[in-house]
Amino acid sequence: MSGPADLHTVLGRSVLLQLRVGPDGPVVDRVLIGAGELLADLPPDLEQDAIMNHRGKGDRLFQAEPDRALWRDAHALYAAALSGSGRLYNRLALLDQEVNLLAVGLIADQSKVSGWVRDVFPFRGTVRQELHLAAYDGASCAEDLTSAVTKAAETARANYYRHSSVADTQAWGRLLRRFDPGGELWSRLDTPFHLLLNQVVAGGPPEPALDGYCASLIAAGRHALAESLACLPPNNQGLRARAMAEAELDRQLKRKQVHPRLAKAAR
Repeated sequence: MSGPADLHTVLGRSVLLQLRVGPDGPVVDRVLIGAGELLADLPPDLEQDAIMNHRGKGDRLFQAEPDRALWRDAHALYAAALSGSGRLYNRLALLDQEVNLLAVGLIADQSKVSGWVRDVFPFRGTVRQELHLAAYDGASCAEDLTSAVTKAAETARANYYRHSSVADTQAWGRLLRRFDPGGELWSRLDTPFHLLLNQVVAGGPPEPALDGYCASLIAAGRHALAESLACLPPNNQGLRARAMAEAELDRQLKRKQVHPRLAKAAR
């Protein structure tokens, strides 16, 4: 095609979906993005729209992970749109309208497929820089929040079971999972993150949107921790563990290492 989008069928490339004709010609309603699992490296001429994830050691193609929601790495999608190397993104950027990027990934171990994940991210060429920064900062704030909640849960465990032996590592880990909301908390952060992106793609100022997002994160974190600590008995030992955990959460959120916007919202 030579219109405002590419049609690719090679694994690891983007796939055009829901093409329709608008007043100014072909319009893309939704685009499928994501490398998936490749059995061999793609030749250079097929990598123009590849999504690279810079998390961890070295660069690698963006892939789905069974224990990590796609939105946590959405900034990788927007980073590809900033590089200027992908013809698909360049054509999408020329459209004076919002489009949806549909990211889909199979969860597989060798040839055994166990499931798949999907998510939709808004895109508009005029604010792709703002979208990248919002996605990057939003994911960083979410990581810092969940880390702070885990530290608070560790404090609850240490105070409630302070006379227990920690020789059994597995048992000690199970006790932590009793107080740490873990994956349940992550699932609650999905909606605020997508709301943040929608506000940015609509043209709203990124700074107030991020401040509101961080306030939502902290509220979700406090609520999830409170639910996890509800199993503590209402005696002196239980009340002390709960109070120490809540105080530790406040302390963790105000540390210098925490993202500045999240620390600001916690004040």
